[in-house]
Amino acid sequence: MLERINISSAQLMILEVNSDLKEVNIDAPNLLSFYYCGDDRAIISFLTSSDHLVFDASPAHDSRRGYYSLREFILNIKPRKVLASLSLSVYHMDGIEQNCLSIQQVSSIPPSIKCLELDSSPNEDEDLYFHYMNWLLSCCCPKTISFFFQDDYGMKPFTVFVYELLMGRKMQEWFDHFGDTKCWWHDLKIVKLTYSFNDDEKVDFKTAVNSILLSTNDRKSVSFSLEL
Repeated sequence: MLERINISSAQLMILEVNSDLKEVNIDAPNLLSFYYCGDDRAIISFLTSSDHLVFDASPAHDSRRGYYSLREFILNIKPRKVLASLSLSVYHMDGIEQNCLSIQQVSSIPPSIKCLELDSSPNEDEDLYFHYMNWLLSCCCPKTISFFFQDDYGMKPFTVFVYELLMGRKMQEWFDHFGDTKCWWHDLKIVKLTYSFNDDEKVDFKTAVNSILLSTNDRKSVSFSLEL
């Protein structure tokens, strides 16, 4: 039933929080691993932190509340330098479309984070894909985007779509949706592709993605390393 926790420890190295808190204050200079799963409206503050911190977050959203405040969640993490260690897991949930369709294009670069991790995708509707990516990339600037495949192979067409979008092959369709205004992330470039199920870095992207169905790896992923 707590709404706020304050944690202070010079010895603490691993911390996991699974709770809908309003505020988390951490003073742990030797903290190496922090995982947060809870309310996307929480304020998380690090009074001290290690340069080797691994920060994973899965902000949860109550669909009854409506608006999903992903951008606010990121902005509510202090200090900003901690975001360089943040791997953010985002789940597509029922009702999230209203966020995607209402978001305005953001010309300025949003906060930079380490990784954006996607375990699920919108329904196989390319029109919604455009709005979904516009929403995600108006919230954060990821160094890496990772797509995780489990039993939901709806991720495959979405991953191919994002690849083609970042490679500039969907630019005309983008302009058809949003006009001729260029967004900041149109300058993002894929500099490296990584597959958890294929060690051949020279393999063609579509060939690798098509081989997902044949892989026996339980946690299959495709990662795009990006740079501006």
